[in-house]
Amino acid sequence: MSAALPEKKNLKLRYILLSTAVVVVIAGWSAAWAVARGFAERELDAALAQARAYGFDIGCEERSLAGWPFRFELTCTTLSYRDAFGNFLSFRTLRAVALVYNPRHLILEVDGPASAFSPGDGPTVEARWDSLRASLRIEDLALSRFDAVVEAPEVDVSAADGRSTVALTSGALHLRADPAAPANLQMAVSFRGLGSADGEAAGTDGTVVLSVPGAAPVLGGVVPLDLFSDTAGQPTIDIDRLRLESQEASVELAGRLTLDRDGHLNGELPLMAVEPERLQTLLAPLFGTDMPFAGALQGAVVSFGRPETVGGRPAVSARLVLKEGMARVGVLPIAALQPLY
Repeated sequence: MSAALPEKKNLKLRYILLSTAVVVVIAGWSAAWAVARGFAERELDAALAQARAYGFDIGCEERSLAGWPFRFELTCTTLSYRDAFGNFLSFRTLRAVALVYNPRHLILEVDGPASAFSPGDGPTVEARWDSLRASLRIEDLALSRFDAVVEAPEVDVSAADGRSTVALTSGALHLRADPAAPANLQMAVSFRGLGSADGEAAGTDGTVVLSVPGAAPVLGGVVPLDLFSDTAGQPTIDIDRLRLESQEASVELAGRLTLDRDGHLNGELPLMAVEPERLQTLLAPLFGTDMPFAGALQGAVVSFGRPETVGGRPAVSARLVLKEGMARVGVLPIAALQPLY
């Protein structure tokens, strides 16, 4: 009986010590989290002040930073951006989350609607969506990878010549350094169900994979002095794959484009069109039913392309040439191209 008393006392002491240790750990972790939260608040204030000094006004209304104990969650009820030229962009709500033990991976969730406009005669853009999420990965204090996915977006564009609405079933954007050539910036864009919101044009799916030689540092906000040195100083885009498809037709092309001093894209892009007689309908969601480019491209591809068969379906291979502000297939010009700057 007397031996059992010290045993009970030891057990009680262990419980007391364990409880004390838990309280100390929680208190210490809470204090460390609070210090880190204060540091993050100051860094955010400094970043916004620096942006204003460079002419970029970034607003975050009703800003809050929460997430104890294992996260940091930044919320802005309205996020806005305005530059020195008067260009404006705003989102209804932004939530940014980072785990305490992995702060270099940031998850964003953005609620619509969004609006954007430019001063003067520029268009006004309004957008809404069901879901918009993004992932940012930071390495060596610079962005190393960006991924974004949007579900059911609709975009209204109002300009002096009218108003149009474009809708998607879903879309995705990915930016990273090319694993096969780390100096190059790689971009992949995909979308499903591109069409007008009123359903006048059939939905089109698309995939674009391209890379920009030497431009990977730009992802981290650095423009290298030797940018495009590997391409004789000429801005260059390598299109690894550009594919548009619907249930009725498809077109795929690849090749290299360069940007000349006049702002024109130049290059030769081999293409393959399946069911070429329906190419105009396939391209209508991108170029509209009133623009002549889609019809001119279809006519030129059918007239000058080489007949092929793909999966038992009629197809045509051709070469799209962009040169000195003109697009042509074979010897037939199909469109005059506006300079990019």
